[in-house]
Parts: sequence; C-alpha cells; structure tokens
Amino acid sequence: PALFDWLCNKDPPRLDSTKFSPELCDFVEKTLIKDPTARASAGDLLNAPWLKPIATGDHEAARKELAEWMTSVSSSGKN
Repeated sequence: PALFDWLCNKDPPRLDSTKFSPELCDFVEKTLIKDPTARASAGDLLNAPWLKPIATGDHEAARKELAEWMTSVSSSGKN
C-alpha cells in the first residue's frame, strides 16, 4: 500500500543531472509523466535526442554514456 500510494501521489523520480546527460534526463522525465494525455508518445520518444542516435544506428554516444553510468554505479557501491 505504501509503494502504491507513493507511485500515485508523489512526483515521479528524476535522474541526477550531474550524473546523466541532459538528453537522458529529459527522455526519462517524458516517460514518467503520469497523465497519459500529457506523456510523450512512442513516436515522440523514438525521435528524442537521447534515443535517436540508437534508433538510427549511431551507437557510440549511447555506448559511451552507458559505460560511464556502469562505472559510476560500480564505484558507488565500493563505500
């Protein structure tokens, strides 16, 4: 019940903009809009600046960002 209440009544979570690109933060924010009429469509998301390079075959930028994220996650667990 507490998780359901949080999901329904609280603001959606946001990515830490100091750890992720503005394009990825914007993409995730658009996918987590609760109101389905205000949420980005699948077509809009496929054309989003973060996903478009992946969809068009330019994987290097996404690969680099994923590698940086994996490094930050693995190093943050070594406290």
